[in-house]
Amino acid sequence: MTSTLTVTDIAGYLRDSGWQQRQERWRGASIWVYEEQYEVLVPARDGMGDSDLRVRQIVDTLAQVEDRPTGEIVLDIRMPWSDTQVITMFPHGLPSGFTTLRGGLQALTGVEGALRAAAQSVRGDVPADVERLLGRVQLGPARAGSYILPVRVPVDDDDALGRQVTRRLHTAVSLLSRAQPDPNDLREAEIPAELCESVSRLGNRPFEIGFRWARAIPSDLPTVAYTFAEGAATVIRAAAEQLRRMGDPATVTLTGVIQGLRDDESRDDRWSIEVRGTGRRAVWVRLPDRATYDAAIAAHRAGRQVRVRGEMKTLGRRAELLAGPDGFQLLED
Repeated sequence: MTSTLTVTDIAGYLRDSGWQQRQERWRGASIWVYEEQYEVLVPARDGMGDSDLRVRQIVDTLAQVEDRPTGEIVLDIRMPWSDTQVITMFPHGLPSGFTTLRGGLQALTGVEGALRAAAQSVRGDVPADVERLLGRVQLGPARAGSYILPVRVPVDDDDALGRQVTRRLHTAVSLLSRAQPDPNDLREAEIPAELCESVSRLGNRPFEIGFRWARAIPSDLPTVAYTFAEGAATVIRAAAEQLRRMGDPATVTLTGVIQGLRDDESRDDRWSIEVRGTGRRAVWVRLPDRATYDAAIAAHRAGRQVRVRGEMKTLGRRAELLAGPDGFQLLED
């Protein structure tokens, strides 16, 4: 497996993982150190006589430093464009690496449902994009250590949809891991009830969900694992039900810049804009008429800030602001 790793990929992984390259070399090989405790030699180029041995030594050292299996290290080096979620379940009375058939099916259903709900909350207005992303998600083999299931989400799409989805999933998991998840926090973070219910399918036994971020796209979020205690699934389902009963929020106001325009001739309410406000993700706003849309086009071209006011509605699984007749305002510079 290590024979497929290139010198370029290895050097990139070491650099992104905090290793430092020394000025001097040893017989052509570059010397990399980590916290002055570990040292590896990276071959000068691919295909050298001792390359396979050197690469195996590098992977073994990384596994020791990161306390992870060598197989995971190799995959991370080979696949720099994937965010990884690691689901760890603790089934009772079973050998390491095993779960029950029912537990495994529920876990797979929960993972697919959580990713789907996260993707739809980000891009629900383009179902094809959601399906395309889900079709590229990779499910790794379960490995020893309770029941551990790695999931890799590609983030190499042009509009970073994969990263948007994994960030939304991370937000949901961080909120749901609390002893008593607050439906108001979930609602404010635009986490759909379907995502919460999907996480609850991992069961009432303790479980963990870990996040690692693709090194090709640095993230401001840490590598972290969230722990769920015994009975967490019941608590999460209750939070999801409260979230659903809360319904749509009341009239809201959003101020920001327009970053997208859409004129969908197949709809009666065909005019939409995408507005990014301060400290929140972009929101699609449905405009009432052509005149308002024309004003939005002019504001977009000029880079002017706008203020929109209306009702936030959940259409399917996508949140959208429906601007009223007087709900669009061009702000002064």
